[in-house]
Amino acid sequence: MHCKGARRGIRRRRVSVGGAEPRSAREDLSAPVHAVEETSEGAYVWLEFVSLQAPGYGPDGETCTYWSLDYELVWYGGWLLIDRVTGHGDSSGHTSCE
Repeated sequence: MHCKGARRGIRRRRVSVGGAEPRSAREDLSAPVHAVEETSEGAYVWLEFVSLQAPGYGPDGETCTYWSLDYELVWYGGWLLIDRVTGHGDSSGHTSCE
């Protein structure tokens, strides 16, 4: 994920990934953004989404996975880059939606 831009406030919005070709065995449906906070090094984002994948490609062989993840973004050369991803609220970050 790359976000080009200046160090300005980041607006909260719903992000939808649609019409894109699935990569390998994975297809992301929608990604509601629940929190965006500016940090001293970049930004923090709490994002949820569902992925559909072929058997064996998801955690524990799941074909449908619900994700709730915290992303730590850092500035690098004018870009916000993902530095770290953890499960939201100290969780594993995923559960089966099968």
